[in-house]
Amino acid sequence: MTSILKHILFNRFFKISFAIIWLVGFCVVLPAQNSSTAVLSNNNQVTTTSINTNYLIKNNQVWLGNNTFNQQAKIDEYLIETWIDCLRISPNPVEDLAIVEICALKTYTETIQISDVYGQLFLSIEVKLSEGTNLIQLILNELPPGYYILKAVKANETIVFYKKP
Repeated sequence: MTSILKHILFNRFFKISFAIIWLVGFCVVLPAQNSSTAVLSNNNQVTTTSINTNYLIKNNQVWLGNNTFNQQAKIDEYLIETWIDCLRISPNPVEDLAIVEICALKTYTETIQISDVYGQLFLSIEVKLSEGTNLIQLILNELPPGYYILKAVKANETIVFYKKP
């Protein structure tokens, strides 16, 4: 048993600014605002008190509230913002004219870039996308034959296409 865990179990009270406590094979992480106090009770519950909120971790659930802990904490999901649902180019392989299809989830301005596989940028345009399916016509007759990467910058989506001779 580590000295920190012995200290927790024997004293059952300690000051922390950020604690990681190992209990019965799982890890409880207690972030704190400013200064906090954590208490380990006999029934393997961890209670922290920060300046703004009291927390109780019991049976892998976080509870907020006063001494009765009558309110379960709401856990928000943090999602990466998604801008588009699809990015396609047709025909593939491309001869002179290509149609780029972008299915936007909202109205916004996107930067479309075409670069070769070595990273050399050949085209960069800004397009105003409406919610739904957007078709963008590109004239690519000046591109030399080879493989290219089409990128929707803000959406961070890429596809590879081939330009015919």
